[in-house]
Amino acid sequence: MPQFCKLEGHTREVNCCAFSNEFLVTCSGDKSVRVYELESFKELSYSPIKSFQYGVNHVTFNKDGSVLAAAGTDGKAHLFKLSKKQADVLVIFRHSDTNTMQVCTFSNSSQYLMTGSADGSIAFWDIEKKKKLKEISGHAEGLVHAAAFTPCDSFLLTGSTLGDVRVWNMWNNRMQPVLLTQAHEDGISSCGVSCITFSPTFHSSIDDPQRTYLVASCGHDNKIKLWIFEVAGQALRLFQTLSGHSGPVSGCAFSSSGKYLASSSFDKTIIVWDPIVCEQVYVLDAHSAFCTYVAYSVDDIYLASTSYDKTCIIWNMEAAETPMPVLPYETVENQETNLIQLGPSQSQTSQNHSSTQSHSSTGENQQQRVPFQQWSSSEVAKWLTEELNLGQYSSNFLDNEIDGTELTSLTTEVLQKDLGIGPLGHRNKILRAIKAMSSSTQQPNSSDINLQSLVQALPPSLQQLAPAVIQHYLKNEKSAPQVKTSPGSAVRQWQTVQPSASYQNVRQEKLEAEKGIPDEFLCPITREIMHDPVIASDGFSYERTSIEAWIRKDPNPLSPMTNQTLKSKNLVSNQTLKMVIGQFMDARQDRMVEPAFD
Repeated sequence: MPQFCKLEGHTREVNCCAFSNEFLVTCSGDKSVRVYELESFKELSYSPIKSFQYGVNHVTFNKDGSVLAAAGTDGKAHLFKLSKKQADVLVIFRHSDTNTMQVCTFSNSSQYLMTGSADGSIAFWDIEKKKKLKEISGHAEGLVHAAAFTPCDSFLLTGSTLGDVRVWNMWNNRMQPVLLTQAHEDGISSCGVSCITFSPTFHSSIDDPQRTYLVASCGHDNKIKLWIFEVAGQALRLFQTLSGHSGPVSGCAFSSSGKYLASSSFDKTIIVWDPIVCEQVYVLDAHSAFCTYVAYSVDDIYLASTSYDKTCIIWNMEAAETPMPVLPYETVENQETNLIQLGPSQSQTSQNHSSTQSHSSTGENQQQRVPFQQWSSSEVAKWLTEELNLGQYSSNFLDNEIDGTELTSLTTEVLQKDLGIGPLGHRNKILRAIKAMSSSTQQPNSSDINLQSLVQALPPSLQQLAPAVIQHYLKNEKSAPQVKTSPGSAVRQWQTVQPSASYQNVRQEKLEAEKGIPDEFLCPITREIMHDPVIASDGFSYERTSIEAWIRKDPNPLSPMTNQTLKSKNLVSNQTLKMVIGQFMDARQDRMVEPAFD
């Protein structure tokens, strides 16, 4: 089944998509919502809708498709009535002035809207009356990233970045807590639960007091979990765990028939599952960056997927019903359709094949590494330039005669005041590298070597090689002769392992990889990878400490990007960007080339 079409209008990451009977809508970090007619997927004349101050994180239609809701980074939910000629704003619900809105969802009656905020709060709105009915601190310590009403609207399920799913009794709009379960691990980027959705068909009449519902949740532990929610007992029981993605699962959606469940992942793929037998049916592979969301059309003919590659791809699922030959994973690169129909045996065979691949290496021509404390000032300057890419400060270090011994006594204050290093990110980078090198000279207290500790103790120039070294160590551990060593000797052997002449090639590849970091991941002020990105009133994202320092310098600060006066000093946390940066760095580390050792 080939992809039906690719929509490329957005200029930033596409965060979400939604279908109605007439339209497909997409939303993006470029502060817009785009609207396409369903018959031809042609963009309508009034699209894109640009009534947002910041990026748009989520879009959804009510059950009959008459109202569209869009959740924005500015903490507001915009409700629209769409037609082929125009988009009319019905109401704007202001949830927060300082926190992003990550999710919004309609009740099945279309009477109410729920919104979730980055401060963990949940708000409940009456659409017809255009007012807030209630707001509670639903997930006090976690960002609300997922929410869904049961088909009967009696209960609301919400999920947060802590990995917890909470159930709320919505009878008489009370929003009373019913239960809490730890559904997913919070993951490296602290974005545990990313989506919750109910099967539209897996239940008896909504009037049956003993009815049960099938609900799916997905998260940053790379898993999709299927649950049975029992209305009478108000219990949520795990039914099955679906494991197939190699990266965080960002979204999941049932088809209208309930026959299929689709999931999107940061591994750049979409997987279509049979939710009853819990098996993979198709793998869709066409995006060049993280996939962010997935949605079925109302008639189940189309499946839409969105991505950080700035596109939305439409897949013709009607064509997928045609039987196709079963293909093993290794033939994917030779297929033109980008869709592979899988059987359980092929999936398992592929996993076994991948797990047995290894990289051979040897260990000759080793050279003893000189402890950094013995470096001269010129060697320190070389380390700054070649290892940390901070050569602009090397002359300051040389002028102040900073040698290896002096490195151990450096503080952030000395780096700033005496060595002229202004950006906090640069100071922290130097201090972290010194700490890592200091740890590498420490010997363990016993002969039992903790590989994870050893990796953390490696100098920055060798940390990139850790996966290959560990693999080499484990591969040869069983066949290697048993040698009695004194405590710490294994550490010395580890430290003397040096790559062959190919190391220079590896380092060059590492530098090229650093050059390939997307520009939007770098703070415009420091040009360093952002750890706590925030959005300023100019619409650009900055590292929090850097923009705060910038604003403090002037009572009427100008935008670092536009040179225009900032309308406000308020900063909004960009949790979506923080999450994606974290996953990008993890994926980049996994793609490091494993060099051979002589």
